[in-house]
Amino acid sequence: MAFILKEKWTTQFRDADPDGLLGMRGLMNSFQELVGKYQLSLEIGVNTIYPRYGLVWIYSKFRARLLEKMPYGQEVEALVWTEPQTSAVRITPVMEVRYQGRLAFQGRLEACLANLDTGAIARIAQIGMDQEIFGEALEELPGFTRLPRKLPQGVPAREYRVGYSDLDVNRHMNNQRYIPLFLDGFDRAFWEAHPLRELEIHYLSQSYEGELLTVLRQDEADGSRLTALKEDGTPAANAWLGWGEPV
Repeated sequence: MAFILKEKWTTQFRDADPDGLLGMRGLMNSFQELVGKYQLSLEIGVNTIYPRYGLVWIYSKFRARLLEKMPYGQEVEALVWTEPQTSAVRITPVMEVRYQGRLAFQGRLEACLANLDTGAIARIAQIGMDQEIFGEALEELPGFTRLPRKLPQGVPAREYRVGYSDLDVNRHMNNQRYIPLFLDGFDRAFWEAHPLRELEIHYLSQSYEGELLTVLRQDEADGSRLTALKEDGTPAANAWLGWGEPV
């Protein structure tokens, strides 16, 4: 029987956008945290698998779509589960968020196991994840796409040096920190005119304390492609940010 984490929580002021509403940025914070809680509930959280196996979870891709922004201070409900396993080394947890009974957000991430000391990828079977916990596929949310590693017409949008507060237990820049990194490639006036509705990020190489990242941006009709480059030109992460009409 599929294991589903059901969680109700009150949206936080710290996650709200300048318009006072909870949007993609805040919901992606909750997505990562609730997937972590889901893993803890299954006893496959990092606090269990690292001492036992020397392994940690690496989130390599995110994809999400926002259907409705929500006021902060309101109760929302989230469901988290894992789609059917199709790879020996990857799983795909998903989340849906509802506000006042309406579907407001859907997200999917790709997760794999890695040895913290060597970086080697491990098989999911190594931690004894029961096949019965896997649930249904999230059919409404399209799968991951192929994001280009290089932007032929990309222009510099910002620079950022990785600091101590960016690091997580894996000792590299936390994946969640790339979301504001890419969002800050635009100003408030831009986001007021182009509300963020879709996000996809692929993490390609780890960034460490002291490294300088340069964000390149290439705008298109309905969104923008971005890449965060390390000083040697290696892409750390690529993203697609898609926008729609204000609601």
